[in-house]
Amino acid sequence: NSMWTVEELLRGLPRPRIPDAAWRATASHNSATAAAAFDFTRWSSGAPQQPGMWFQIEMPESLNVSELQFDSQVIAGAKGEPPTPTAPRGYRVAVSDDGKTWSEPVAEGRAEGRTTTITFALVRAKALRITQTADGDDTTPSSMERLRIYEAPSAPAGALK
Repeated sequence: NSMWTVEELLRGLPRPRIPDAAWRATASHNSATAAAAFDFTRWSSGAPQQPGMWFQIEMPESLNVSELQFDSQVIAGAKGEPPTPTAPRGYRVAVSDDGKTWSEPVAEGRAEGRTTTITFALVRAKALRITQTADGDDTTPSSMERLRIYEAPSAPAGALK
């Protein structure tokens, strides 16, 4: 019977969660620097991309998650070659409540360019794992910086008016 207010609409949008010291990042490769994915210092796999490589985030509590975003380094091309992004060539995202038992993929795709945005249906999770599903070019590592997890409200911003 009435229109939604701006505040009602904004309450229904996913919001980025700021990583804190309680968040734990691990990886199949170069795990000691995985936490650098949360800021501008950057995590790199330190090895060429290959299927099965993974990057995992564990949070202290479960969140209603609907999106991941991260930036990846772009390596300058040599002698007229185009730049090479270090985003995962192919990926799948699974979620977990305990960091041990993983769901079927909630998202699958290919990353290209500097910023990767992965959206999926709202899911409650304490841990997220991004697994590489495609080969790279035998030299390009995978990298992440400014990793953002978007938390969504568990219900729409309000019932139909």
